[in-house]
Amino acid sequence: DENLVAINSEVHQKTTSESSQPILLVTQVNSEIGWGHIKRIITIARALQDIKSAAVKLIIQGTSVDIAELALLPHVMVSDEDSLSSAVEYQVKEKIPNVVVFDIYPKNQELALEKCLQKLQFQQIATVSIDFCLPWVEQVDLNIVPSFFLSEKHPVNRSKKVVYGLDYLILPKVIPIHWN
Repeated sequence: DENLVAINSEVHQKTTSESSQPILLVTQVNSEIGWGHIKRIITIARALQDIKSAAVKLIIQGTSVDIAELALLPHVMVSDEDSLSSAVEYQVKEKIPNVVVFDIYPKNQELALEKCLQKLQFQQIATVSIDFCLPWVEQVDLNIVPSFFLSEKHPVNRSKKVVYGLDYLILPKVIPIHWN
């Protein structure tokens, strides 16, 4: 049936010789912020599973959330009092990911994350920041701004590591994952 084939045209079926590429997705949520971040991360995780057969794992810092889609995704909750960078470093030790994607609220960035990013770079783990993690513009491999416009005067716009535009509004389609 052509309709069924079309529905699954983007889905990648692994062969027996392929392994799932590990990807760690990091976000924050609480009663006041982060609902857009958590929904975007869930969408990205599901797309990476479907399109790239990726082995995704989420780290979510904040209060426990009641979102049905999370039941289908491997995830770890980290309290607001605990260090997000320590949680990332622990998960990296458990299973070294090819990529770590950060989609966190810019004003909640802890200083220890800078050292965490340096460790990830040293381990040659690709890092992606979504949605204006301004202090990290030059510390991550790629900054994705899910917007069709970014002022030329914005400080982020001076970096070659920043991408934005209509192609970047739907993130799962464009996260640059390089497969070995």
